[in-house]
Amino acid sequence: MGRNPANPRPHQDDRRAESLSEAARALQGQTRSLPFHEGNKVSVSMTANSSKVVYHHLGHVPQGYLLWGVKGDEGNVSYTAKDDKTITFKNAAAAAAVTFDAWVF
Repeated sequence: MGRNPANPRPHQDDRRAESLSEAARALQGQTRSLPFHEGNKVSVSMTANSSKVVYHHLGHVPQGYLLWGVKGDEGNVSYTAKDDKTITFKNAAAAAAVTFDAWVF
């Protein structure tokens, strides 16, 4: 029985599958290289015009942080110091307390 030219040959399917596998491996590598891929969540509550030292448990100096679930004025939250054990957040709002979660990475 002859092959139907409209159907791809089995070795073409193998090449396509291998190409997709290579692309998936490349994306996984890129994802793992993102700095925030490995981090820890910290929950912080601060009064107005205050600073708070938080242990991040990363084992290295954080590269950054992401805030979410902010209750209060997030525009006044920043960090003032960081080392391999802690990060210090500052609430610069003169009259507003703030509570938030942060992904420290």
